[in-house]
Amino acid sequence: MPGWPPLPAVRPELPTRRKTFLDIEILGGVSVGGDIVSANWDGTTPLALSSADSGATVGYGLDASEGAIQVQQLYAEGGEIGNLSVVGNITLSTSGVIRTAASGQRIQIATATLNAINFFSGDSEETQDGVLQVAVNGSGDTRTLQASLISPVLNLNDWAAALTVRSASDDGTTIPGVVISRAAGGGADSGSNPEFRIQNAIRLISDGVFHTTSLGSASNLTFGMGTNSDDGIFSPQDGNVSIAIAGNEVIRIAAARVEFNVGGLDFIQIPVKTDTGDPSSPVNGDLYVNVQDNKVRVFADAAWRDLATW
Repeated sequence: MPGWPPLPAVRPELPTRRKTFLDIEILGGVSVGGDIVSANWDGTTPLALSSADSGATVGYGLDASEGAIQVQQLYAEGGEIGNLSVVGNITLSTSGVIRTAASGQRIQIATATLNAINFFSGDSEETQDGVLQVAVNGSGDTRTLQASLISPVLNLNDWAAALTVRSASDDGTTIPGVVISRAAGGGADSGSNPEFRIQNAIRLISDGVFHTTSLGSASNLTFGMGTNSDDGIFSPQDGNVSIAIAGNEVIRIAAARVEFNVGGLDFIQIPVKTDTGDPSSPVNGDLYVNVQDNKVRVFADAAWRDLATW
C-alpha cells in the first residue's frame, strides 16, 4: 500500500496467539487452520455452526470444521447453490425475479405480479403467458375473492386457449380427463361472444346440480351439443323446457303437456313396426304404425285399439 511503512515481520519460530493489525494486504494465498470470527461476533465461541447460532445478532463467523458461515446480511452478484433450506422469508426486491429458466419454457414469480405465478410455454408466437392468480374484486361488503387459472394465448388466435385437467398416469397418448377450451374460429366462436367447450363427460356426484340463469333460445341454446352447437336445450319461458335440433325448436315440455314440432316442422315420427302383430308389454298411451297390418294403433284401457286402417 503506497505511503505506508512496511509491516513488522513475525519470525515463524516465535509462536504468536494474537496480533493486531490496522490494515493488511495479502498478495498470495491464505491458509487458516481454524475458525474465523469478526471482532464484534456476539455468538457462541468456539463456533459450532452445524446449525444456525440463534444467539448471534452482529458480526460473522466461519466454522472451518462444519464448512459453514453465518452472517447477518449477505450480498452477492452471482453464484451457485446446491440444496437450500429457508426457515424465514424470501422477499423480492423491486426488480427481483424467481424463475426456473432465464427464457423459453419456464415458471416465473416477479415483483411486477406479486399476486400471481406466470407460466411461459416457450412458443415463439405466445402473446400472453399463463397465470395462476388471486385477486380481490369490488370493495366493502360486496367484494369477492377470486382465484384464476389462465391459459397462455397464441398470436395466431387470441381467442384460442385450453385448460386441461388429467391424471398423472395419462401419458398424453389418450384424451385427457377434462379439457376446457375457449374455441378458436370466426363468427360466434370468437370476438365478444366466444364459446367455452368442455371435452369428455362431466358427472355429478350425490346431489350435484347444473344451474344457469340464462333461458336461451332456439338459436342461442343454454346447453348446446354437436359440432355446430345448434342441437340442445333451452327454456322459452319459466316453467318450460325445449329441445332444439339444427336451431329449430322441435319439442316443448311444460308441467301439464308436451308439444311437438313447435318450431313449424310438418310432422312427428312415431315408432314403425314392419311385421304383423302388436308390440309386447304395452302401457296405456303407447302408439305405433304397423305397415304390415296397415294400421295405426294405440294402447288404451288395457287393450290395443285401431286409430286408422288402410
